[in-house]
Amino acid sequence: MDATASNPQSRYPTVLALVFALFALSRAFQQIPENELPQWRRNKAKLLPQLSGGDGALPCEASGMCSIGRVRPFQGDTFPLQGLRDCLHARSFRREVILFAESRLTVAFQVYHNLLSLGYAHIVLLAPGREQCARAAQLWPDVSGCAWYSQAFGPKCVGRGLLERHALLPRAVRLGYNVLMLDSYAQNARPDGPAAYLMAEVIDRLERWSESDDALTRRELPSCCWEQMTMSDALLSTVIGRPVAYGCWDKEHNETYRLAWEGAHKRLFGYKDDGRGLGVWDYMADRPARWPASLAARAPGFDPALTSPVWMQAIQVPNTQGVWPPELGGQLYPAKRGPRAQAWIDLLKSDGPPLWPDPEDPHQAGAAANVTETFAFLPDWFSAAWGRDGVSGYWHPSLLGPNQSSPLALAHFCTTPGGSHNKFTVRVATGAMKWELWNKLRPNGGVYFASSAHAPVPDVLSYGPGVEEREWSSYEEWDNATKALARLAMEMGRAAALPAPRCNVSWLGGGRNNKLPLDLEALHRYWAIPTVRTGPAAGGVGGFDALRCMLGGYLMLGCLASRWYYAGGLLAPEYDHFLTYAVGQRGEPVATADAVLLRSRSGSGSTSGSGSGSAWDVEDLARALMAAHGGPGAGLLHPRLLERGGGAAAATAAAANASRPRLLLLPEVPLLTDKPGPRAVLYGEHEVEDFNKMSCPWIQNKPFS
Repeated sequence: MDATASNPQSRYPTVLALVFALFALSRAFQQIPENELPQWRRNKAKLLPQLSGGDGALPCEASGMCSIGRVRPFQGDTFPLQGLRDCLHARSFRREVILFAESRLTVAFQVYHNLLSLGYAHIVLLAPGREQCARAAQLWPDVSGCAWYSQAFGPKCVGRGLLERHALLPRAVRLGYNVLMLDSYAQNARPDGPAAYLMAEVIDRLERWSESDDALTRRELPSCCWEQMTMSDALLSTVIGRPVAYGCWDKEHNETYRLAWEGAHKRLFGYKDDGRGLGVWDYMADRPARWPASLAARAPGFDPALTSPVWMQAIQVPNTQGVWPPELGGQLYPAKRGPRAQAWIDLLKSDGPPLWPDPEDPHQAGAAANVTETFAFLPDWFSAAWGRDGVSGYWHPSLLGPNQSSPLALAHFCTTPGGSHNKFTVRVATGAMKWELWNKLRPNGGVYFASSAHAPVPDVLSYGPGVEEREWSSYEEWDNATKALARLAMEMGRAAALPAPRCNVSWLGGGRNNKLPLDLEALHRYWAIPTVRTGPAAGGVGGFDALRCMLGGYLMLGCLASRWYYAGGLLAPEYDHFLTYAVGQRGEPVATADAVLLRSRSGSGSTSGSGSGSAWDVEDLARALMAAHGGPGAGLLHPRLLERGGGAAAATAAAANASRPRLLLLPEVPLLTDKPGPRAVLYGEHEVEDFNKMSCPWIQNKPFS
């Protein structure tokens, strides 16, 4: 994608491609007839080029961007100008550099490996500090580009790591580099142009607001804002040509205020106040772009003639024109800069290149309007919607034939089913995660959501081969069987290996899911993550025969992560790794429960308990299985449980012995009553302790979506 600035004298042609969690993106696209566009839109539309798909191949050999072996190592602080210059000089290739900020080495290693596997080494990991960079290089020397950023920040409502990347990005761009950071890309941007201003405004605005907290509070306005919303507001400012705080200063809970606020901004953009807020169609122009042939031609079942809407607009440095309209919130900034805000501007000036015209000086309004650059949201082959692209199956290599590849170059998912933790699950499910790198960081084997300091490799309860891959007649039948396993595992102190049905069962789409793109039933599409089982013991050996769909409420973090009162759960690809690592490589013991015992209480020879008919109370079946297989699992031996349990806990610990299998297999679905066991009762009592992050309504038969 390429574009040029409107100023023919400019030496800085630019395109800035960014994706934000923007309020407008969740709404349906809406076309506006040309004659209904406000005048500013009709003028700017002439500046926007028609995009067409390129024929360049994705592999770095075709693009000429292979940089492995062509960049130098760097480790250091990038806040000082010399450190920043040294970093960019060492790590860039053809003035291009990829920056990503990550405090967790478990995630950073995977991203770094993914980029290296594409042939890209012009990478800089922005870590929290020197210690993390040193540890990264020690554990995996291929991380040859690692930096930290020591600038002091004022805003307390935004994480430091987020502020660091928003500070580093505009500084690198102003020094003449094309920078990709997460989902933001700046190419050929002027150091004094609107693209650089837009990026730098995030820190500037948040610092100025944090230093005027009392004044804003008296005006009943917030002095801090989500950094992505701040960037969205900065974008709107560059589109309309004056500073606005549309998203940050909206009050959605106050209907009267909200309607007046949104109406004022609609009128600012030249539209009638029709009772709705700004949509992407109100400030962006839709330019169709052909899907890149190098992507579309190798994707089975994909329409090579497909086009994607690219929403784009000309931007300029905004200017107040000396006026702060009260209906737009009044004065956006304090009259005088505080020390931190002044230090930020001084830092940008000290980097060398000229700054943009002052947005608060009406005498510089003409200079600000004379230079425009181009902004665009990422096209569909970079930014994927989960319900359409996330479940398409194109990211699973074993579903692709020779010389086939995905039509999607980058999976940027704004949402994933179950929560943000499943952005990582998607990498695991598609085989894009290298377990070897995680093992470098967790040599004790604690690489699962269910891992804990107490039990890095959990004891596991799973259905045996043949159960998961059966033809489940309905979602309800599969869900009941999955809950039976999870309930029983909870009472035994074991992590449940949560089964994933075949994606081609009738109620998920049947034969439609034996080819690409997958076509899951709409009822389940938004709560499904396809995965391909990787070993015979897990019921699959790759390809469509091994295609499974992780499904439903157990995708929430609270169903997976272990706590002192809950042993957690394993997703299908985690269980595959468990079978390879714990069972295959470490030789952990495996046992299979007696099928007769699972079918009815009569198979146990016991007449105790309160079960109805032949069904088991889950507590009684758990007790019978523990008696037959080495006692309680590690989840019942958590120090906090033993401490609060007294003599009974001591007896529980004594019952555990070395013969306890790490993995216990159930050859059939157990027949259980609805009576909750003591661990389920304990779960209900303590879930509120970490409800916001660890809730699992599914296991309690509560709505989860």
